[in-house]
Amino acid sequence: MDVFNKALKFVDHQRGLCVGLLLTVIVAVGLFGCDPKTASIFDPVRLVTASQLQREVAKAQAGFDKKAALIAQLAAELDADVESTNAEVEAAVADLERKAAHRKKIIETIGGIGTAFATGGVSTPAAISSVMQLALVGLAGGAGYDSLRKNRLINKMKAKKAEAA
Repeated sequence: MDVFNKALKFVDHQRGLCVGLLLTVIVAVGLFGCDPKTASIFDPVRLVTASQLQREVAKAQAGFDKKAALIAQLAAELDADVESTNAEVEAAVADLERKAAHRKKIIETIGGIGTAFATGGVSTPAAISSVMQLALVGLAGGAGYDSLRKNRLINKMKAKKAEAA
């Protein structure tokens, strides 16, 4: 007990020195013994250390990289769709232009016949002959189509009759 009393007397006599020493120890333990912490980027209520924060940043960056890759893939698919649609549009426009040119050629031909007939460049019998030939071509095409349609219908009826028997 004698040592304890001597220590208490020393502390009582050197009160300021002891308090300063105690504060120095507390500050040193606080500075060197505890890692600094900050709010988490995922959960702001939770405090994290520098190493934990780096792991969170790496995790966030990996998520951003995945999203960037997905966006790049979607952009590539969109570009492919746009190119495909543009090609289809160009083909459709070319088809329309071709059909319009064909129609124009027919109108010019018919108009030329009408003009020639009106000016006397084509005789009446020649014009009548041309109209009759055009009518015969139309009738022959229609008759051929009608014949094919009837043959299909007859074949279907025969097949149904054969199945029923």
